[in-house]
Parts: sequence; structure tokens; C-alpha cells
Amino acid sequence: MFHVLLEADLERDEAKQQEFDRIIAEVERLKALYGSPGANLSFANKAETFLQVCRLIRSPTPHQPISNPLEATPFELQVGLGQRVKQGQPIPAEWALAWYVRLAKNPLPTAAARCLDEFKTLFQLPYQQEYGEGLKLKPGKTLLKTIYYPSSPTFGGAIEVNIGDLPDVSRFTAKITKIGDIVQQCRVELDPLSRLLGRNPDARNTVAAIALLPIDLLPTHGGEVVSKLHQWLGQKFAKPATQTVVISGQELLQHWSGANPEKLTKPEASGLSQLLERFGYGMEPDPRLGGALPTLNKRLALFRLPVANPKALSAEYSEATLVAHLAIAIASGDASPNPSEQQALHTHLDEMVSLKEPERSRLHAHLHWLLEEKPTLRSLKARIERVNLEHPRQVAQLLVQVAAADGQLKPQEVQLLEKAYTLLGLDAQAVYSDIHDISTSVGQPASEPVTVRKAGVRRGHKILSEPKRAKKQTEVALDMALVQSKLGRIARDF
Repeated sequence: MFHVLLEADLERDEAKQQEFDRIIAEVERLKALYGSPGANLSFANKAETFLQVCRLIRSPTPHQPISNPLEATPFELQVGLGQRVKQGQPIPAEWALAWYVRLAKNPLPTAAARCLDEFKTLFQLPYQQEYGEGLKLKPGKTLLKTIYYPSSPTFGGAIEVNIGDLPDVSRFTAKITKIGDIVQQCRVELDPLSRLLGRNPDARNTVAAIALLPIDLLPTHGGEVVSKLHQWLGQKFAKPATQTVVISGQELLQHWSGANPEKLTKPEASGLSQLLERFGYGMEPDPRLGGALPTLNKRLALFRLPVANPKALSAEYSEATLVAHLAIAIASGDASPNPSEQQALHTHLDEMVSLKEPERSRLHAHLHWLLEEKPTLRSLKARIERVNLEHPRQVAQLLVQVAAADGQLKPQEVQLLEKAYTLLGLDAQAVYSDIHDISTSVGQPASEPVTVRKAGVRRGHKILSEPKRAKKQTEVALDMALVQSKLGRIARDF
């Protein structure tokens, strides 16, 4: 048998072919009798390695195809890769990965080990982008050899066996480096999911895990949850002109529910925001940017996202949303602000602050959300102090402008303006001078008395009765031409 391994010219010697067949059959018989890995692991491994060498020498084609290269023995991979290179065939992604791990002995990253199925699928994408059907190599001069260690000491030690004329792929170290670069790229993309599964192995296939999938894996690993969410978004934004939609939390949780059916946790909500961003949409309020978490009873706005979300919102954005909150709370009263008030708010916020995308799109979505939420002035004091407005008086005048944009000021709006002035650290009575200011042109008195609220008794002073014509008047009548002139001048001051 020794000389057969060393002088294996089987194509020209029929006697050696027959001897090989007898050797293979005998070793297979012995392996079946004594080669149980549990009883004799050393013999089982040596017998299998010997049979592999003999089969390869006996026939240039593999004894059986390798279905999973990552589970093949190093010798099988060496032979399989050598045959592909010799025949000019491309090396598929799964073979390249097995080459990197099994032959080059590079351990898989933790992210790949935890998410092996996701990793193998993800690895194929950049690999195919780089090499198409697969990496192609030109056969080098170095041919494949293997070392066989006989059990009997009579052989004098290890035997080096030539494996035909197959090239030795272990020499292509530069290619291994390039494959390693792709492995590391995939590791980075899977790290967020890996960390989640490291903390909670049972989280696989939950919405929190799905949201952390690399975007390229959503079609293959996102499942029905992602498919239905994407379809629902397509229905909501079916019209190209639709930029923002306001939905209820109940509707949202039908498509993206977490452990608690009534609300989302911070990771679940952040995952949703991240997934929406991958689909080209934003969410407002956004928990990743300090917004409240979605619940069944809260509304939120979805909007087309022109560019990726910022990592943090600017101070200008915070100021604009605060002003919007104040203005809508004052202009709405018991109902939503009318179109004139809404348009005035949009116009003057655009002129008041300079925002870049995507903050400008987010601000418009925030306005839509506020109009549906109908905010109040309660609990705003701390927020005003946190924002630290530089020009509170100009903000206060803007609130008057928006409330008066429809040409009238209701008594309830005036009362809310007084509260807003107080919250801004201003004298509440300054409301009336600002109302009077925008109702008249500069340097000219009002053409007739302006009533901002019905007269009442105040301690220490006697209030004259209103003219009969004004007793039925419950709203402030404004000259809109003068209002618009004043609005333009104040907006420019910002």
C-alpha cells in the first residue's frame, strides 16, 4: 500500500487501479467494524483521511459533492477549491467563506456566530458585487499535497502525498485578505442585532430584532411583519403629493406591536423609527430624538424623509416647535386653528428660523401632529426655561400675529395670550398693546375702538360702559392689510 500512495500513476497501470480498489474496500470494511468515533476516534479520523486520499487518487472527481462547505473537512475543501481553480470555475460565496474560516483558520466574528444564517446571506451580497458569480483564480505553480500519518511506525513517520495536478489555494493569501474585508464589513452591519441577541437570546424574530436587521436582509429575514408594514406605508402614501399623514397609536400598533400591546418600549420604538428611515419615512415624535413613546392613545405623524435623520435636533428646531406649540394652543381654543391661522404659522415659522433638511420636513410633520393633538399651555414653563428663548417678546408678538391671522381675536384667545405672556416672563397686560399695535398702522390711531374682551369690574377702578354698538362684539376686528404689513416687518426682525 505504501508504494501505491507514492507512485500512484493509476491512469496507465490497471493492476494498480485494482489494488487501489481492494485497499479502499478493505479500509471501508475495517472502518465499519472498528471506526466508530465514540469507540476509536483516532482510527476513525485516520481511516476517513486515508479513504479521501485514495478516492481522490483513484478518481479526479469528488466521491460525493459537498453540500455545506462550512462543515466540510479541510482536506475536502482543499481538493474542491483546487478542482475549481484548475477547471477555471468561479469560487461561490459559501466556498470563499469556508476557505477563510476552515482553511485559513480565521475564527468567525461573534456577530457571525450568533447570527450565522443572517451572516451567510449578508456575506453573499457584497461578495457578488465584488466578484459576480465568484472569485476566479489562475492556477499557480505550487500543487496540492497532503500529509498522511500512518498508524504503523514501520512507515517511518508522516507521508507526503501528491494530489495529482491540483493547485494549492493556500498560496493565495492576498485573496484571503480581501475575503476577510468583506467578513468584517458584514460583522459591523450585524453588530446591533448581535448585541441584542447577546443580552436576550429569545429576542430572535421579535420586532426589536427585525428592526436591527441590515436593510439588505429585510426582504429575506424580515418576515410577514416587515412585508405588511411596507405595504401599509405604501397605501398611506399612495398619492405622490402626500408628504405627511397623522395616525393613531392604535393603528400603528396593529402593524408594529411589542411585548406590551398598549405601548412600545424604547428599543421597540427606536427600532421602528430606524426601520421607517430605511423605507424612506420619518416619525414624529421620534423616540430616538427625544420624542415620547407611541401608545394606543397617542397620535403620531409619518412623513416622507428626504435624507437620513440627524443624530440630534438643533436648538433652532427646539425653539420652532415650542413656538408652534404655544401658537396652536392659543389659536385653537376648543377647536383646531382655522386655515388662515395655520397658514400664518407655517409662513412665519419658515421665516423665523433657518432649518436644513430633514429638520424642515420634520417641523412640518410636527405641525400636522400638533394640530391633531390640540396641545394646551399646561406644563410648558419648564420647557420654555430649557429652550432658553433669546427674544421672548418677539415670540409673544408672533403668537398674537397667528391668533389674529383670520382677522379676529376671540376672548378665549386673548385669555390664552395673557397666560402665554406670563409663561414667557412678560407682563400679561402687554398683550393689549401688541393687539392694538398690529391693528393700526405705525403713527396712526385706530379708526375705531378695538374690543378684546367684555368689560368687567376691577377693584379700585370704574370701567366705563362700552358703546351700545360694541356690547354685542365678542371678538377683535382687525384691518388685515395693516396686519399683513406688520407681520412682514416683525418676521424680518427675526
